[in-house]
Amino acid sequence: MPIYGVAQAGSNTTAGLNLTNLVPGDSFTLFDGTETAASGLASVAISRGYSPTGSNTMTFYVEGAPAGTTVDIQGSNTDVDADYFTLSTITPVSGIGGYSDDGTARYLRAKLSAYTTGVMSVVKVAR
Repeated sequence: MPIYGVAQAGSNTTAGLNLTNLVPGDSFTLFDGTETAASGLASVAISRGYSPTGSNTMTFYVEGAPAGTTVDIQGSNTDVDADYFTLSTITPVSGIGGYSDDGTARYLRAKLSAYTTGVMSVVKVAR
């Protein structure tokens, strides 16, 4: 999976300009487990799309996390690395964890805030 700051597939080769826009019913894999794990690794950003019902809820899932791993869910209203702030820190139990966000941050991403050793976690978001 692409990581933050690396151009994504699409017609625009500038990093960050081919963002996935999640609308209700969509899901997206932020980390698929094939990345080289390291503390501070950030996923690509996704944008919160329009909801005809007004619901802003996005649910993040972490699977397969080794002991000592934490994942920050970060949000920003501008897709600028320095502007992202932590909405919640997921501390998986037995490798599994989650967080639901009802906020209004326009852009969201996952970031490994702590990593010791072992396999890379899988992080998904559903709307």
